[in-house]
Amino acid sequence: NTSVADLLGLLGLTTSNVNKQKATELVEQFGKGSLDYYKLRDDKSFYFTEGLNAFLAYSNFENISMVLGDPVGEFEDLVPLVNSFKKHCQKQNLKPCFFQASAQLAVTYQSLDFSSVKIGNESIIDVSSFNIASEKNKSLRAGLRLLDSLRYKVRYYKNPINREFLTELKQVSKSWLANGEEEKGFALGSFDTDYIKSTTVMTVENFAGNVVAFVDLVSSGQ
Repeated sequence: NTSVADLLGLLGLTTSNVNKQKATELVEQFGKGSLDYYKLRDDKSFYFTEGLNAFLAYSNFENISMVLGDPVGEFEDLVPLVNSFKKHCQKQNLKPCFFQASAQLAVTYQSLDFSSVKIGNESIIDVSSFNIASEKNKSLRAGLRLLDSLRYKVRYYKNPINREFLTELKQVSKSWLANGEEEKGFALGSFDTDYIKSTTVMTVENFAGNVVAFVDLVSSGQ
C-alpha cells in the first residue's frame, strides 16, 4: 500500500507545502484583512476542516495554542472548525486562544465558551478623508517640511528582487535590531528575503539615494 505522504513525495511535494498552497488559496478567496497575510508565514501551523474548506493558523507557546485572527473560509464551516480545534487542543493538553479575533465573530466565539479580553486598539486611517492641511495635523506638516528641506524622498518597490537593494534593506534592519529591538513575528513582519520579495516595500531615502528606513505593505485580502 502507498500512503498519501509517499504519493506526494513522488510528485516532489510534502503535506506541509500542499497545506500551504491550500491555505493560500483560501486566503485569496476569503481573506478579509492584513492578518490573513501573516497566517501564511512559516512560523504558523495550519488546522483544516476535513474537506479543506476552511482553516485556522496557529503557533504553540508552552501550553497555549495561539490562533492568529479568525478562521478563513466559508462562514458555515467556521463553528465546526473551531469546535474540532478545541477538541484537538484538549487531547494535546493545550489551551486554545484566538489573538486579535474580530468583533464580527465575538458572539460566535462566546457561543463556543470563549471569553474575550481587550488588550488594545487598532488604528485605521480613512485615506479618502485624510487632510494633511487640517489643524490637528499641524505638527505632522512641520515634520514633513523638515524632511523635505533635508531632501528625503519616499519610494515604492513592488516585489523587489534586486540583490543589492535587498542587501541594503537587510543592513537597515540590522541597524534597527542593534538598538535593542527584536524581530516580532507571529502577527507582525520580520526580515526574511523571500517574504520581502512578496511584498511592496516603501522606503525613505536620503539625498544620495541611500535607504534609511523602510516598511513593507501587505494585502488586506478582499
